[in-house]
Amino acid sequence: MLYRFLTISFALIFFCMKSAYAEPKQMTLREAIYLALAYNVSIENEELRRIADKFNLKVVYNHYQWQYGFAGNVGYTSSKVGGRTEESTSSALTPTANKTGVYGTTYSLNLTNPSNNGIYNPGINLSVTQPLMRGFGKQISLTPLYNAEDSELISRLGFKNSVIQVVTQVTNAYNTLIQAQNQVEISELTLKAYQQTIANVRANIKAGRQAETDVLQAESNYASELINLKGAKNSVLTSTRDLLNLIGVPPDKEIIIDKTPYSHLPEIPSQYEAYQTALENNIQYRSDLLSLESLRRALLVAKDEMRPAFNLTLNATTGGGSGRGINAGFESLFNNKNTSASAQLDFDVPIRNYSIKQNLINAQVQLAQAEINLSQELRTLKTTILNNIADTQTSIDQIDLSKKAIELQRKDQQQLNAKLRYGLASVFEVNTRQHDLAQAMNQLVNDQINYINSLTVLYANMGILLDVWQIDINY
Repeated sequence: MLYRFLTISFALIFFCMKSAYAEPKQMTLREAIYLALAYNVSIENEELRRIADKFNLKVVYNHYQWQYGFAGNVGYTSSKVGGRTEESTSSALTPTANKTGVYGTTYSLNLTNPSNNGIYNPGINLSVTQPLMRGFGKQISLTPLYNAEDSELISRLGFKNSVIQVVTQVTNAYNTLIQAQNQVEISELTLKAYQQTIANVRANIKAGRQAETDVLQAESNYASELINLKGAKNSVLTSTRDLLNLIGVPPDKEIIIDKTPYSHLPEIPSQYEAYQTALENNIQYRSDLLSLESLRRALLVAKDEMRPAFNLTLNATTGGGSGRGINAGFESLFNNKNTSASAQLDFDVPIRNYSIKQNLINAQVQLAQAEINLSQELRTLKTTILNNIADTQTSIDQIDLSKKAIELQRKDQQQLNAKLRYGLASVFEVNTRQHDLAQAMNQLVNDQINYINSLTVLYANMGILLDVWQIDINY
């Protein structure tokens, strides 16, 4: 159940995409992410699971509220004794109410309404049981509620993590499509350069400055690049289908994406800022912290089970008379002639009970293991954040180097083409440099995409990727 305020223009774009006869429409990375949040299958499944998770918590809350019941029966009996027919009728309605208090107190209220052959003798019974040792106190009695609340928070974090994964997957798929489309563009530019090279060689052959065999290598490279272009176009088709399938729309839709990698993400945070943010928002770490609290409560319960049980039960009844007259009927509930009250203390002292002692040891071991694992997780999280920042910074440095390399290789290529026109450079040299230029252009796109992907991973590990994309979740 994700709600994000989208502009009217984006809604119109999506409407056009869903139309059977719509022309290809421009789809930005932001729009692709928003569409995936609305139609991705995993998101839809998580939304359905959230319905059950929220109801699970409601069930536990309801456990500490009054529980009401209503039972009844109606009977008719006909029998013969010594040839004499005897008939009898009976009915009973029994409303009940029960409640578990926050200190372990249990309340039970029963209203009996039996009627036998028209004789009606109702009764009311109230019972209150209070644990005095084992099971006493909020820490013990409310453990199921605390665990359910933490489970709900973990479920929310899991939902958020699913959304983050979808955003990351869409970003990677979108960038993969950018790479494929840029490869097509680079192949087309390379083919044009090869065509110009072939034209120059043929001009030199006509002028007698080169042998006729020199054109064969240029034409061979041209043919090879045609094959590369066909493969690149096929990669565009498969990448487009993969992206659309991930978003959750039919894979036969035609779309146009930005060929320039998305560049509006925030800058790289400092190491300290990134780590502190991860401590507050990292999905796995926050989930494990909540799980650790559940294990601590489990240890308290296990220790409580080792204590003797002393339970005080108070009972009070009124009504429930017999026969007819002033000692029976509805008035017997209030005439103070059919009442009883009792108090009972029950105790149970465990002696050499290895089963509950085993539960205590298991709880202690599980808590200790969880604390050790959490310490390791902290170190791993910090290592991951530092590596993410280093990878992202490396991508920025590589982008700068790739831009400089393209600029230098483009100038070098221009000079070689000028030399080729006068027969001062070989076809092999020109083709090699042209291939290097194409690779450098492709490397720049890859470096830009690596930067976006690295930054996406960094913000995902920090747990704030949805904030970066201004995505709000209604849990």
